[in-house]
Amino acid sequence: MATNLARLVIVGGLFVALLSACSPSPSSTVVTPSLDAATPSPLPSVLSQGSSLTVSGRVADACIPPPESCAYWVTVVAQGGETARAEFAFDADHTSLTPGPGLPASLQPGRYALVFEVAVISDAVSPIPVPVGTPGSASPQPETACTSTLEVSDAPTVSVVVTFSRTDCVVVTRP
Repeated sequence: MATNLARLVIVGGLFVALLSACSPSPSSTVVTPSLDAATPSPLPSVLSQGSSLTVSGRVADACIPPPESCAYWVTVVAQGGETARAEFAFDADHTSLTPGPGLPASLQPGRYALVFEVAVISDAVSPIPVPVGTPGSASPQPETACTSTLEVSDAPTVSVVVTFSRTDCVVVTRP
């Protein structure tokens, strides 16, 4: 069982490099994989003869104190550049996170990048005019909290647990 933190570099929507790091950098990079025609297709929801994928999370320290809130996402990036993204939903305890739809149920053997993002959700963050001219808030702008490399072998299940603390996170994977 090892924790592996890394920084994902995406250029023009394509997975280019994964640079290892000992700990998350204090400066965050916004990663928004694009699924337009110029980029590879999304990962299929179920891949044949692969390892079952389980992703869960928890919030140790919210990115902003209540009453404002935070939103959390996970993106899986395959070596070919295919991506799958899901927003985490809070469980009843408001500290446990479960990913919503969008992630594959299984992964074929290989190397994958996992990108975990966080965004502040607040009406006070960045008021901007909306089309009818009334003030509104900007859409949340996710920032990368951390990234990790996931090595999938022939194990029947792969488990990923992420713990968010403010705008950083730690990832633990188990085959």
